[in-house]
Amino acid sequence: MMKPNDFCVNDVNFRCVWGSRTTWDALNEIQKERKEKIVFHGTVEERGEGSRYAFFRDDEQGINYLIPIQESGQQTQENEIFKSAVHWWGKEAQTDMMIEEMAELTKAILNERRGRDHNIAEEMADVRIMLAQMEIIFQNAGEVEQRFREKIARLDQRLQERRGGAAHE
Repeated sequence: MMKPNDFCVNDVNFRCVWGSRTTWDALNEIQKERKEKIVFHGTVEERGEGSRYAFFRDDEQGINYLIPIQESGQQTQENEIFKSAVHWWGKEAQTDMMIEEMAELTKAILNERRGRDHNIAEEMADVRIMLAQMEIIFQNAGEVEQRFREKIARLDQRLQERRGGAAHE
């Protein structure tokens, strides 16, 4: 069991932000046990060191939670942002947003086909962002990647059969 607010981040904006250092999985478990919303308050950056943390607060308990954001690459940082969005707005709202963004992309594609102004690139970016959040919500990124690879291989095979040649290895 962690002690509440036993860790300090000397943030460039907030001076010292006290909280309990934890992980996404641990925070999810805490949320399940408490059955109450733990609110996302943004990110804090360690002064000088540059380490970043997602900052959540449980107002009823008076506990802050600080989750390290790994800076090992842009993809990891993006994933942390997507996790924060799911925590902030919730699974149901983000699932609804996914449906809305897909509909907006459909409309943009239809506008292009009809020779009207369109924003296909913007809508594709929105759908891509929401797809990443769906992998977090449904906890199926590995399965999605596997199915993606299988479907690419099947597409390659169909193309090669159509051309009368061998599939790519």
